[in-house]
Amino acid sequence: MKYNHRDHLDKDGVIQYYVATQRDVTEQKEVDQMKTDFVSLVSHQLRTPLSSMRWNLEMLLAGDIGKLSAKQKAVIKSTEEANARMIKLISTLLNISRIESRKLIVEPEEIDLVAYFEDLARQCQSNVKGQKLLLTMPKGPYKVVVDPMLLRQITNNFLNNASKYSPEDKPIEISVVDQGGKYKISVTDHGIGIPQSEQRKIFGKFFRASNVSKHATDGTGMGLYIGSMLVKLLGGTIGFESQEDKGSTFWVELPRSGVSARAGEVKLV
Repeated sequence: MKYNHRDHLDKDGVIQYYVATQRDVTEQKEVDQMKTDFVSLVSHQLRTPLSSMRWNLEMLLAGDIGKLSAKQKAVIKSTEEANARMIKLISTLLNISRIESRKLIVEPEEIDLVAYFEDLARQCQSNVKGQKLLLTMPKGPYKVVVDPMLLRQITNNFLNNASKYSPEDKPIEISVVDQGGKYKISVTDHGIGIPQSEQRKIFGKFFRASNVSKHATDGTGMGLYIGSMLVKLLGGTIGFESQEDKGSTFWVELPRSGVSARAGEVKLV
């Protein structure tokens, strides 16, 4: 059941009466669960043949089945890239269904955030399109109990977005700040930013800001939605500051007390 109420005040601000409503949302929840199950089923059925196609395309490009001309290689390479985009989309849909089904496993362990982000920066430097990654953090260790796989999903999305929508000659900054009872992790870019009128939608499903159309980049508009759901599982909060044509900072605050393990059935793909 879903309950709502609204207070009605007099001119002095004193409550005179209130109106309460009650709505049965059982059927709505059942429909939502059916949608989630359907997406999961279809995604599973598509992922296997797409993966087989990828392996076959890789074999062709490697010359394992015979020598190819330059033109043939170009065509197959283009097909391989399209296949990779489809697999990424399917993986995104699967992850959403797993998160929304409340069956995701949370496996926390103690990590040092300083060492974690130093390692992440080394790994991601070759993946960003040319920007330099700058780390700003005092000497550690900054110990926290968190699921490193889920944290990696969140921070990778921040970094991918920063890289896609920023000039190559501008750095991307990663910072970790000790705020007493919590750690604040921020990723700052100097890119296109988000229009003020659209910022309230930023963590919604399938949302992409209107100004991204000026950039030849792929995207589903699901990364930040997934990130916001994962942050909740980690007991943290997520937010951002952005100014159009100047850049954005996306941040996560994680409790120093850490997060508890959560039993489940599935992990992210």
